[in-house]
Amino acid sequence: MFRTVSYRNAKGETTDVVVTGVQPDAPAIADVVLTPAITGGSLAAATYTYKVSVVRNGIESAASSTANAIVASGVAGTVTVDATAMLAKYPGYTSWKVYGRTGTQLLIATITSPTTTYLDTGAVTPSGASIANDKRVNFRNRSTKATHTAVAAATGVADTDKYFAR
Repeated sequence: MFRTVSYRNAKGETTDVVVTGVQPDAPAIADVVLTPAITGGSLAAATYTYKVSVVRNGIESAASSTANAIVASGVAGTVTVDATAMLAKYPGYTSWKVYGRTGTQLLIATITSPTTTYLDTGAVTPSGASIANDKRVNFRNRSTKATHTAVAAATGVADTDKYFAR
């Protein structure tokens, strides 16, 4: 599974590293079911947007595309995010994350395996950074044994602070 590649740092120095994990592909939002309900929560009547990601081998995937759930007018409700079908496509996942509810798509929850649903009652305020959609790679320097995470070059070109296959 591990592959040796070269890494070029900001100084232009190149070293061999061993890839120890590659970010999973973004999950398909079609595999996530959003179910609004009109009881049990504090979500006001509105359209809420959600994105999800998967964490496997310590690396979070890019975000899925956005899905919407509508809480009916005149009620305070909840939205159930069911990722059962999506998670079946990621054997070995350790957790998954729910982002959204607001236009900035901030983190709402991190759900650990084997739980496959999340009930958004509105009690948690989305916070933290929004999810990045760049490809990330974990690697270990062959000589120093130090571990790092960095953005992989999508094209395989030897850019500064990017990976390139040899």
